[in-house]
Amino acid sequence: MQLKLESVLAEQFPEIVARVSPLELGPPVGWPLQYRITGPDKDEVRRIALEFAGVLASDPRTRHVHFDWMEPARQVRVNVDQDEARRLGVSSRALASVLNAAVTGSTVTQLRDDIYLVNVVARATEDQRVSFEALSAIQVPTPAGRMVPLRQFATFAEEQEFPLVWRRDRVPTLTVRADVMHGVLPDAVVGALAPKVDDFAAKLPRQYKVATGGLYEESAISSASVFAVVPLMILLMLATMMLLLVSFRRLAMVVALLPSG
Repeated sequence: MQLKLESVLAEQFPEIVARVSPLELGPPVGWPLQYRITGPDKDEVRRIALEFAGVLASDPRTRHVHFDWMEPARQVRVNVDQDEARRLGVSSRALASVLNAAVTGSTVTQLRDDIYLVNVVARATEDQRVSFEALSAIQVPTPAGRMVPLRQFATFAEEQEFPLVWRRDRVPTLTVRADVMHGVLPDAVVGALAPKVDDFAAKLPRQYKVATGGLYEESAISSASVFAVVPLMILLMLATMMLLLVSFRRLAMVVALLPSG
């Protein structure tokens, strides 16, 4: 079933990154291979992550290499001439309301569908919403009761911006994630990639670093929590055995025979 679902996702939904896996035991980890790239500059972190993806993909046992955030998105910025807007009596709040009604839409009424109320939203057509010329011609009401075109006190500019930036300890962090082939343990792949990862990290600028996450990190955290109580557990076992045997000689004999048991 897992192979069938993976085949269907790859053939019918090639544009998405999907992973089919059984229910996880313990805290969910998600993608088994995860490497965090951290640094102060988002663009540099993005460049390093793209380069590191090649290192991760160099092992033939890895697949579906991707990122938790990467591509910038287009953004329209409205530059308002505040002096001209104040002269016309148009506030930034009123301008935002007009633009929101034209681009996003505003609810004008509701229709009943059985037991549900469906909003009727009025907004500009798709051609008008993506055209700077059409947006500039939007009529904005003024307190004096007249309408002025938006281009009279505002201009539009198209920019690119990251819609999502994950941070760790308030530092931009981009995670390179991947899956492993069926029948392959993630720890084996992490161990094989460790020399390449160390060489890659050694070449990075001082403020940028690579950290291993995923199953490897969760396993290390779980092991550390177990080993932290091992000395106390051994001490309690020896104390209990001493109370039962009432002899250091017998205790030493039992401890010496424990490996044989």
